[in-house]
Amino acid sequence: MEDIFKIFADEGIEIPEDKKNNLRSKITKNYKTINEFNDKIKAATEAAETANKTIDDLKAEIAKNTGDLAAANKLIDDYKAADTAREEKAKAEKVTAEYKERFGKVKPADKEFFNEATENWVFEQFRSALSEKDNAGKSDAEVFTAVTKDKDIYKAKNGFRTPPVNNQKHQTTDEAFLAEKYKGNPFFHG
Repeated sequence: MEDIFKIFADEGIEIPEDKKNNLRSKITKNYKTINEFNDKIKAATEAAETANKTIDDLKAEIAKNTGDLAAANKLIDDYKAADTAREEKAKAEKVTAEYKERFGKVKPADKEFFNEATENWVFEQFRSALSEKDNAGKSDAEVFTAVTKDKDIYKAKNGFRTPPVNNQKHQTTDEAFLAEKYKGNPFFHG
């Protein structure tokens, strides 16, 4: 920077020595040189360019990670759905266990169901009957009796079923007799 007092002297303006210090401090306080101004503009321009590059890099990163974000959100939704399904299954299993306990208390201990499928069928009939409003207020034993009434669902104690004495159809084998006897039972496959 060219000295301000030399510029004044070249123009024919003489500044007394006792005024130079005071004048120099006022000029530097209130006015900046072109070089100082240009340096500040250059620094601000570089900072703006750096900021714009950072913004562009972040936009690219966001665009790249948007797919990852969508995948993460889907994974979270899948976990939530699985957790909800697990909770519903646990609730259903708890309800079924409660019905099994009630069923176990009313089924006869001295009789055995014809087979497991028959027992499961009777259980489902019992469970369904408990939720019917016609059976509201009835005991579990009453509902069980109504479900099993007139159904041949138990094994004979000796394992063999004696054909009735008044057998009018004259079956010749036990298989034929059993087929006729259990023809209404969906679990008998004779």
